[in-house]
Amino acid sequence: MKMHLRILGCVWKFVFHRTHVYNLSPRRCSHSPFSHLHHLPTSSLSLITPCHAYTTQPPGHSRPNICWKCDRDLDEGSRDDDGSRVKFLCPCDKRVVLPPSNTHTYFQIMDCPVSYRLNVEALKERFRQLQRQLHPDRFSTASPEEQEFSAGQSALVNRAYSTLLKPYSRGLYLLELNGLTIDEKDTLTDASGFLEEMWEVRESLDDAANTGDLAALLLLQTTNNANLKNISDEVAASFDSGDYTAAKECLARMKYFINIEESLKDRLDPPP
Repeated sequence: MKMHLRILGCVWKFVFHRTHVYNLSPRRCSHSPFSHLHHLPTSSLSLITPCHAYTTQPPGHSRPNICWKCDRDLDEGSRDDDGSRVKFLCPCDKRVVLPPSNTHTYFQIMDCPVSYRLNVEALKERFRQLQRQLHPDRFSTASPEEQEFSAGQSALVNRAYSTLLKPYSRGLYLLELNGLTIDEKDTLTDASGFLEEMWEVRESLDDAANTGDLAALLLLQTTNNANLKNISDEVAASFDSGDYTAAKECLARMKYFINIEESLKDRLDPPP
């Protein structure tokens, strides 16, 4: 029993040396579904940009859905020039940059379906298109307001893209949109066997690294990549069926494999 507890303790320490232990109970968030998740590659899942975010108006303008520059009515039902419902530029001749909006999800910003299964190439193309359109360098001679809005819009696009690009952060974001979160108070369901397996992988990884066994490290990497694909497929199936509790469980397990992946990369391609 003592040995069993020692093994479990070591596994928890290994897996979460980069992050926290995640909570898996299917409870609803008491705060906004767009609250921060510090373990993501983005600084926050909030839809508000790091500078200022407005619905359509900067300070001093009280009329909603009206362009801050030309007073044009910005009908939420219409589409932008690229076909998206999210407007970044006013459709008037001036084509001024609109303030960053806090009313759109990352899926809306990137003009893609609200789904774990995404066309990554389409996502990348959308990102390139928006960066060409909104990059602050394009507005270096514009008014201070437009420069600020351009920087805010560009930052918002970067955050939306980086969150949706990776399966893990995309899954966490989908959980947030459905009012669920993973935090440090929960544990995996029936986790003992899985944790022991992760401990054995960690021991094998350390042994191979200490003895310089490149073939063993590469085999571990191949196996872990397959595990990541399998668990990602399980996450996708859970979201498809609307089983967010199962998706949450799978995402927590995915984090273990991601940490193993990062450890293997450190051993196979150590930083200079």
